[in-house]
Amino acid sequence: RHKTKRKRMAPTSTTTITTKALQSPPPSNKKRPYDIILFGATGDTGRCVAHFLHNKGALLGIQSWTLAARNSTKINTMFEPILSLDSNNNKSSSSSNKSNNGTGIQCGKPIIADCNDYASLLTMASQATIILTCAGPFTTYGETLLQACIECSTHYVDITGENPWVNQMAATYGVEAKSKGLYMISQAGYDSVPSDLTVALAAEMVGEDCNYVETHHELRGGSMPVGTVNTILTMVLGLRRSVLAVVTGGLGGGA
Repeated sequence: RHKTKRKRMAPTSTTTITTKALQSPPPSNKKRPYDIILFGATGDTGRCVAHFLHNKGALLGIQSWTLAARNSTKINTMFEPILSLDSNNNKSSSSSNKSNNGTGIQCGKPIIADCNDYASLLTMASQATIILTCAGPFTTYGETLLQACIECSTHYVDITGENPWVNQMAATYGVEAKSKGLYMISQAGYDSVPSDLTVALAAEMVGEDCNYVETHHELRGGSMPVGTVNTILTMVLGLRRSVLAVVTGGLGGGA
């Protein structure tokens, strides 16, 4: 049994408990080519998101999206059925970019970008209203993309569960993002969604602010994606370095 404790602060001007979707105008008055660019599309979670957008994206009000990753061969091979289908649909009809009987959205031309190539991240971020990234571990690969999104006035969403990294990014970029009217939304994945929805629904039912909420999750069977395993190892090694630094006063290495 996996036990998770979560603190939920009383609502302030910037923190509210609600189940309503966030509504935000585009960061720029100029229309961008894509509503959403999915970065890290070739990972396990990225593939799930890509197929959801292709099959159900229109139900969320999304009008345009595309894939992005660092390996052009991999992305074109992995998503060949989607890309070839959408290419044929575009040739036969230029009046709509919907797919799957109107519930999905056709994918645009894939974008090649690399976390180690900041210029490519800027080029990608400038083409979207929202960047949704599934490329982790975020402690290793996340900050450069977040920085590019802030620079390009692009909303940022990720699926990380790396709490220390999230806090660090909020402290580093939160003020600038707020000044530009940008959303920085982390932990938009399985690790957090069940707990967050439970807290939100409980708060609505009770009708009072929740200062502390404890949730419980039970894991049964299945396996972890490679990215998740790498994230856990990165967090464990980071904790080990921090403890070593405290115990030895920095003489034994560590953070």
